[in-house]
Amino acid sequence: PPTYFFLTHHLPSAIFSLRADKRVNRFQPFVERLPEVRLDMPGKAVRSTNLYFQSTTAFANLSHKLASPSEDRRETMRLYHDSRISYPMKVAFVEFRPYVGGEQTYYSKTRDTQHYHAIRGQFKTGADLSTKFYRIFDVETDFWNLGINRLRHVITPSVAYNFAHAPTVPDRLLDQFDSIDSRTQSHGLVFALENKLQTKRGGASIDLLRARTQTDFYLKEDTGKGGFRTVTSDIEPVSYT
Repeated sequence: PPTYFFLTHHLPSAIFSLRADKRVNRFQPFVERLPEVRLDMPGKAVRSTNLYFQSTTAFANLSHKLASPSEDRRETMRLYHDSRISYPMKVAFVEFRPYVGGEQTYYSKTRDTQHYHAIRGQFKTGADLSTKFYRIFDVETDFWNLGINRLRHVITPSVAYNFAHAPTVPDRLLDQFDSIDSRTQSHGLVFALENKLQTKRGGASIDLLRARTQTDFYLKEDTGKGGFRTVTSDIEPVSYT
């Protein structure tokens, strides 16, 4: 059912993307993006300092259409900017990365006509802690064309602390097109454990398998119920190249 056009282009220090979503089946509700333009800038060092800056900027012309026979639709033009500055450092064998940032989002229309042309702000801060343990196994095989020339098992436990202040415009005043519009105050920890299997090919390290298990723990200042949430696990397929 989703029908869309998606284009990405890699720039020297950013990734530009263009997306267009159009409803073709009137019997289904759908969020149209005609278009959505996005620029992602990954973490980049700020001159000669150890500060790293990253940001995401996106403009979208949005229209949420309900299923036929309803002709009801909600529309807005949204300009979204999310940026943060981090300061990675290493203390003994532990990597520590505190950060501070925020979001600014402009809406041409909201649920309340008296709040048109609204600008929503949200302050965010936090820190990541992680370390690595590894062991190398003397294994050489070309079974299933894997091309294994010694095998390294890397284990990376990590914990992240994240706090997001209540946004200046509550989500109840906004039409809900995607997760950007449902921002609320959040306060919690993310516990994760990553396992990687790597090998060497042509002098370069190649990931064969990556598995990550994580769970969220929300603190009492979060708007939801505190405590642990669902444990999730992602496994990436084996690389054959």
